[in-house]
Order: sequence, then C-alpha cells, then structure tokens
Amino acid sequence: MDDFRQLVESDHAVVGNYLKRHEMESPELYHRYLNLGIKRDTKNRKSGWFYGYFSKDQLEGVFLFTNNQMLLCHYTNKTILDRVILLKAIKHHKPRFFMGAEEFIQPLWELVRKTVVDCKYIESLYMVCNEVERLNDFEELDIPDLEDIDDRQLVSFLMEVEKAFGRPVTMVQSLKENRIKRALETHTVFVQNEGRLMAQGLIEFKTESLAQIGGIYVNPNMRKRGIGEAIVKKLCVCAKDLGKTPTLIVERKNTPAVKLYEKLGFKPIYKHITLEVTYQ
Repeated sequence: MDDFRQLVESDHAVVGNYLKRHEMESPELYHRYLNLGIKRDTKNRKSGWFYGYFSKDQLEGVFLFTNNQMLLCHYTNKTILDRVILLKAIKHHKPRFFMGAEEFIQPLWELVRKTVVDCKYIESLYMVCNEVERLNDFEELDIPDLEDIDDRQLVSFLMEVEKAFGRPVTMVQSLKENRIKRALETHTVFVQNEGRLMAQGLIEFKTESLAQIGGIYVNPNMRKRGIGEAIVKKLCVCAKDLGKTPTLIVERKNTPAVKLYEKLGFKPIYKHITLEVTYQ
C-alpha cells in the first residue's frame, strides 16, 4: 500500500530523518523544515503545506507547497509520479515556481505542461566547495558594520540591488526593515568604497552541514576588480567558521561565473532548474 497525504506534527521526526539523509539534493527544503517545521504558518510566506509519499509505511518523498506559490520536493520512489493524487495537489495549490534538482523537477513539469500556457525555464548548476583552506588569501575588503551604514545610503543601495536582480522594489521602509532583518539572519557582507556601498554577498541559508552563498552583486562601475571573487572567498571562509560546507547555485549559461567558481574550488554536483509557470 502507498499513501500521499498532508503531513502532521507526529510526522516531524520521520521527515527530519528523511531530509537529513538527502540534505545535498534538497537543501532549501531541509532548511525550511529546520527553521519552520512542518506545520503551516499562514503569516510566513516561506512556510506552507508539507505532503509526504509513503510506500509500505516508509517515507519516500516530501513535497512542500509554500504560501508564496513555490513547490520544493525530493522523492526516492518515482511511483508517486503515476499517482493522480499528486497532480490533484499541484492543481489545487497551483505553484507558480517549481525549484530544485532537475531529476525531481523535470518529471513534475511533464505532469503539468498540458495545463500551462507559459513557462520560464532557468537552468543552473548546484556547486559545492570542499577546498576552503586555499581561499584565505582574499583581497582585503572595506566591510562596514551594519549599524554604521547611513540609512539613506542603505536604502538607495538596496533599491539598486533589487532592480539589478529584476525584483520589484517594495515600499522603502519595508525594504529597509526586511533587508536589515535578513542581513542579521544571513551573514550579509556589504562592501564600500570611499564611504559608499558598492557590493554585497550573503549566506542565504544554512542546514546542518551546508551554507548556501548567494546575492552576489557589484556595482557596474566597480566590476572587474576582483571584488566579487573576494566576497565569495570571504563568505566561504565564514561558512567554514560556522562548520558548514559552502554551496551556491549559478546559471549554466553564465560561463564567466561558472569558470570563476570552478577556479575557487567549487565543483558542480547536479543540474538545478527553476520553472515559473502560468496556468490556463
């Protein structure tokens, strides 16, 4: 017998054991579990509905439909792909984004493609660095303490970053408050030059053994000076100091960035994809 159902608090331990075993293939899913648990918090957009696929009473798949319309998943038994109940859950929650290792997301795309009128497809590489020891020679960066950064300058820089990443700029005060909160939670590194903010990078999230680096941005006028590389090295050392292995996701078509990360000791572990879909 097999079963696909919404998970409850009594499933917490078995879900944790499953995701811990598959931490590398589903780091963000594991991160959400560690930080938010499996009970949905309606006020947290990263929380959501956890579902489990059980075969012969063994958990063989975890699916998270988040409040902000994202689907994260990992499964070891592909039989779930033949179950109508999975398609029904997807149709019910209508996730706009499907994100994760290609081996898990691509089959889901095949399930829903007939119900979709448009799809943006981002192909990336999930990379891991196991050679942090040789990254201690990074260029010295001018990194101010967060409390020493002028509020207006911080907001202006954050708006610059949001626009560069193609994200809608929210209300200024909300952007500032959310970003400061995130900076305190994520080991954000801001870099300045002659007193002005011009670059950033951060550890986006952590699991028990991994720390994912992201949000690398350098002002166009300051590029090709090794600043981005120095930020990545700094964050790798920070991850190591936390007892974590640094990881990152980079678009496959971004050849210069892929080559840079490979030079720093990162190796691709698997193909990662993000789908943004529009339903009929």
